[in-house]
Amino acid sequence: MVLMSLDELKHTELKSQLLQRGLSVTGKKGDLKERLEQALESEGHDPDLFEFYIKSLTGSMQTKSEQY
Repeated sequence: MVLMSLDELKHTELKSQLLQRGLSVTGKKGDLKERLEQALESEGHDPDLFEFYIKSLTGSMQTKSEQY
């Protein structure tokens, strides 16, 4: 497992997080990042401090994100 910040997420990881929230996954990486940032804020999280658990071998997202 690897902890990653919003800025470190790859395009596919951003899409995975957006899908989990039922949000659109269309657009460029910057669009996806902005959409996920807004979603985190609406959930009461600070996007600059939020960390995502990533499976280190596959690079895929786990189903649950945690904030520390």
